[in-house]
Amino acid sequence: MRSERFASRPAVGIVAALAAAGVLLVAIAAARSASPTTSPWWASGIPPTTCAWPAVYRTASGTREGLGGCAGILLDPPAEVRLHVGEELDLHMTTGAPQGSLPPASQYPLPTSPDAAVLRLVSVADGGATGVYRAVGPGTVVLTSSGFCIHESGQETEGRCPLLAVTVTTASGG
Repeated sequence: MRSERFASRPAVGIVAALAAAGVLLVAIAAARSASPTTSPWWASGIPPTTCAWPAVYRTASGTREGLGGCAGILLDPPAEVRLHVGEELDLHMTTGAPQGSLPPASQYPLPTSPDAAVLRLVSVADGGATGVYRAVGPGTVVLTSSGFCIHESGQETEGRCPLLAVTVTTASGG
C-alpha cells in the first residue's frame, strides 16, 4: 500500500507542472496581446523563428533584416544596404540571457563606423547592444565586429568579421 501511494505522486507532479505551464503560456499570450508596443523594435514584427541571428538592423524605409547565419555566426560577404544622406540605420547586436545579476551581454560587440564622414554612430543604448548610425556623406563602409565568421570560400575564422556593407548616396542617387 505504501509503494502505491508514492508511485502515484510523480504523475500528480507532472499533471500539476503541465497545468502550470499552460497557465503561464496563456498569461504570456494575454500580456503580448494587451501591450503590443512594449516589445523592442528588434523583437517585434519579426515572425517566430528558430534563427539566432548575431544582429538585426532596420532602416527608415521599413527594412528590417537579420544579419549573419542562423547559428549565430557572421557571414562573409556581408549583407548590403543602401541609405541616402540624412537617413538613419538602427543596429541591434543579439544578446544572451542575463547571467545571475549581470545584464544580458552581446555575443558580438556593436561596431563603430570605419569612416565617420560616410556613416556616423550617433547613439548607443541597451548596454551597448543597440546603436543608431546616421548617413552623413556619400561612400561605402563595411561595419565589422569581432567574433566567429564563415567566409564564402568555406573558411572559418575568428577575429574581425564583416557585418553589414552600407552604401550611402545623395538623395538624387549620386
